[in-house]
Amino acid sequence: MTTKATTLLLLLAAAAAALLCHIHVAVAAGEDPEPCESWRDAGGVLEFVTSGIRAVIPLARKKGPNLTERMVAAEAELVDLNQRVGELTSNLNELLGSLTKLETWIPSVDTGIQALNKAVEGIAARVTVLENLPAAASGMTTPTPIEHGEIENHQGDESKALAAQDRSLVKVHSKFGKDKYQEHLEELEGLRQIASVEEYYTKFEELMHRVLVYNQAYDETYFVTKFVGGLKTEIKAAIYQAA
Repeated sequence: MTTKATTLLLLLAAAAAALLCHIHVAVAAGEDPEPCESWRDAGGVLEFVTSGIRAVIPLARKKGPNLTERMVAAEAELVDLNQRVGELTSNLNELLGSLTKLETWIPSVDTGIQALNKAVEGIAARVTVLENLPAAASGMTTPTPIEHGEIENHQGDESKALAAQDRSLVKVHSKFGKDKYQEHLEELEGLRQIASVEEYYTKFEELMHRVLVYNQAYDETYFVTKFVGGLKTEIKAAIYQAA
């Protein structure tokens, strides 16, 4: 019951008590308890209270349905909130799964990059050694002329060195065949990483040596470019991003 209804009921009770008290006093004094000023006042109060109660009762009756409707609406909001929380939890779980996969993938990429760095360093060292070999041999077989009178001897020595080099190429071609160079070069051009970086590097180094036997004009940049180009896509992407 509301505070307003309680107040009206108290007023009604007070008015009724006052009216009964007035009638009792009038009867005891031998007077006619007909309407008088106090009677009319008490009756007015009684009528006011009665009309107030009649107005309050419908309002009190309406409180129940309104409260029920509010409870139903609150329950619906809770259901909707639970659904949203469930969707958010699912999204967070998917995000955590992706982060876990990323954490697993990053170490493998780091390992691949480390192996790649070692492989590139090995290729660079091999190429440097092979590039320096012809220069050393040329310095031993073809000394630089010191005096004008030694020019003819120098030219003769140079001719002998070229002849020796030609004989060496003939021996290589006769042993391996002229078509082997093109075959090894094409195999190197088409080489791709299938397994680990170490296995790929081993095969690449083997083909690199075979190509350099026929042609030592290839430099470090060529081999490094070919090596990186044959790596797996994800490793190449990581290398380009790091660069």
